[in-house]
Amino acid sequence: MLDFIINPIAGGVKGKKINAVLDVIKEILDKKHIDYRFNVCHTKSGISALITSLIEKGADTLIIVGGDGTLHNALNGITDFDKVKIGIIPCGTGNDFVSAVKIPLDVSKALDIILNGEAKYTDFMQMPTIR
Repeated sequence: MLDFIINPIAGGVKGKKINAVLDVIKEILDKKHIDYRFNVCHTKSGISALITSLIEKGADTLIIVGGDGTLHNALNGITDFDKVKIGIIPCGTGNDFVSAVKIPLDVSKALDIILNGEAKYTDFMQMPTIR
């Protein structure tokens, strides 16, 4: 099961961009008979909680549909990165992270990498909180 975490206002334009992206995703996955679930979250803080809840219920493949902010909030909900695979469908305004890691902006190409590519570890930075 693929769990998509969706920021309904990613990319601005009052959801028009995200709706077009979701239509492409649905068409491809339905055609391939792949099980998926769309999880829509309307608040930034809710994305982290949603991710944590999905993982606690056994989700192991999470696809973030949004931009850098959505990805940031999603990563904050993961406590054990060895338990999940994360894919990204770029749908933000800047998409700096996907650009840096060479994920295509084209929805079908990004989804193809998720469906047919191999998972790769990505370095990330952890820093202590200064109090």
